[in-house]
Amino acid sequence: MGHPTLDLERINGFTIVELLAAMVVASLVIAFVLSMYLFSERVMAHREKDTEVKEAVSECVQRIAMDIKRSERLLRCDDTSLVLKQSQIREIKYHFDGSYVMRNTVLVNPTQMQLTAHVSFNDDTTTAGSTRLWNIRIVGWQGQVRDSANVYISTIISSEELVSRSMASGE
Repeated sequence: MGHPTLDLERINGFTIVELLAAMVVASLVIAFVLSMYLFSERVMAHREKDTEVKEAVSECVQRIAMDIKRSERLLRCDDTSLVLKQSQIREIKYHFDGSYVMRNTVLVNPTQMQLTAHVSFNDDTTTAGSTRLWNIRIVGWQGQVRDSANVYISTIISSEELVSRSMASGE
């Protein structure tokens, strides 16, 4: 009996070129899927930061608005502070230092996020009993994500304030 012979033309299988082509196609598919995954991760991280910033700004604005509603009087409001009188013995002091908002020496938002305030008001009041509209703009940011909201305060101008203001301006 003879030894079996190999008939190379009858063996079924893949050639090296076919295997290389399959590996290239599989690599491209894996690279595409991986890039889509990484892109979606970045988008989700950005949206998460955006949500955190919006929540922090909203919380700060709500806290200031609630304190204003509970207050009897606005004592001071400028770019660095807001002082409210809630009762005979209790004052609430907000401090805006350009990076953080503090309420009675406690950070309003103790995360890595930065909050600041910009205060403006209409100053065309010339008579006692006139209304002054204050605008406190709270701006929050973390990295490239930024959001802002406003708190509006309406106060009545007292005659004492008009006298001190006219003395300061030299009228």
